[in-house]
Amino acid sequence: MKKLSIFTVTKLFAVLLSFLASLPLASNVWAAGGNPPDTIVVSFGSSKMYMVVQNMQDREMLKNMNLNEIVQKTVATMDSAQKSKSNITNKQALSSTTGQSTELSVGSGGSSTTARVRTTDRDGCFVYKEQKNDKSNTWNWSSNNNSESHHDNYDNDEEKPSYHRFESVTGFYLGLNNFVADSKLVSDTKYSLNPLGSRYVGFFLGQNVALGHKQHTPLSLDFGLGMNWNNFMFQENVEIVKNGNLTEFVDSDKDLRKSKVTSYYLYAPVMLKYNFGKKKSHSSRNGLYVAAGAYAGYRLNTYSKQVYYSTTDGKQKDHFRSDYNFNNIRYGLAAEIGLGSRYGTDFALFGSYDLSPVFESGQGPVVNALNFGLRIF
Repeated sequence: MKKLSIFTVTKLFAVLLSFLASLPLASNVWAAGGNPPDTIVVSFGSSKMYMVVQNMQDREMLKNMNLNEIVQKTVATMDSAQKSKSNITNKQALSSTTGQSTELSVGSGGSSTTARVRTTDRDGCFVYKEQKNDKSNTWNWSSNNNSESHHDNYDNDEEKPSYHRFESVTGFYLGLNNFVADSKLVSDTKYSLNPLGSRYVGFFLGQNVALGHKQHTPLSLDFGLGMNWNNFMFQENVEIVKNGNLTEFVDSDKDLRKSKVTSYYLYAPVMLKYNFGKKKSHSSRNGLYVAAGAYAGYRLNTYSKQVYYSTTDGKQKDHFRSDYNFNNIRYGLAAEIGLGSRYGTDFALFGSYDLSPVFESGQGPVVNALNFGLRIF
C-alpha cells in the first residue's frame, strides 16, 4: 500500500466533507425518512477509503468531528506499530462534541496490523491494534481515563463471558456453641454449658459459581464438603453417661476440672452470597457481602473427656467413646456477613443453627445446637 502524507489524507477528508455538505437531495431524502447511501468510497491509487453515513444524525456528528486530528493520530499510531512490530498501544486523546461514538478503521499496509479509532464523549478516544493471525484475541487498549489489558472481540468492547464461572473456595470457622431449648439458651440444668469452653471448629473445601454472565456479578453460590466439631463443655460437675437407650447427666464423685462431650461431622454447606462491593469491569466485586444458606451433615464419631486431679496419681484424663444417643444426621441454617470477594473471605461473622435436635428423640434432652463466631478465610 502506497504511503500517503498527512497533508494528502487531510485534504481528502476536507474534499469528502465538502461533498457531503453539498448533497441537498440526500438531505431531503433523509429528512423524509428514506434510506441513505450505504457507503461513500474515496479511491486513491490502489487503495480506498470508506465513509459510511447511516442517517441525518450521523451527518451532524460528522460535521463536529476533528477529522484532521483523527487522521494525524491514527497514521502516527499505525507507523509506530509497524516500526515496533508489536501491539502495545500508547494513550491517545481525541475530542468529540457528539453524544455517540464514531469509528474510523484504517489498514496499516499489510495483513499484520489494523488500527481502529473510536471517539466517545464518555471515555475519550480508544485506539485498537489487532494482530490478525493471533488466535488468542488478546487486545491492549487505552483511553483518557484508564489503561489495562483484557481479552475481547474486535467489534465489541463489552465484556465477554470468558471468565471462570467456577472458582475454588475454602472456609475456616472458629467460634462457640451452646444448647438451645424453647428458643432460649439452656441454663440452670445439669447439662448447661460453659459459654467460653464450648467451642466450634469447622472447615470446608468447595466451589463458587457466579450467578450471572459477567465477572463482576454480585450474586454467587458457595457449595462444598467439609468437617465440623462441637465441643460441649458442661458448666456443672457432671458426667455424661449412656444408660441403655437414655442419655443422662449424673453428679460426679470427682472434682472435675473439665467435663465435655465432642461430636464431629462430615457436612456439606450451600450458601447464596451477595456482594455489595464496587463494580469492576474485569474483576470480581470485593467488599461487604452477606450470605445465607443451609447445610447437612453425618456424624462420624462422639466421645467424652474428663479432667480431674487424684490425690495419689495427680492429674488424670479419662476418655470414653460412645454415641451417647447423638443424632446421626444434622441439618440447619447458616448466615454470614463480612468482607471479601465471591471466592475469598477476608473476615466475616457467621452463625448457624441446627434444625435437627442434638439427641435422638426420647433418648436425651430436647435441645438444638447454636454455633457462632468468625470465618477467617
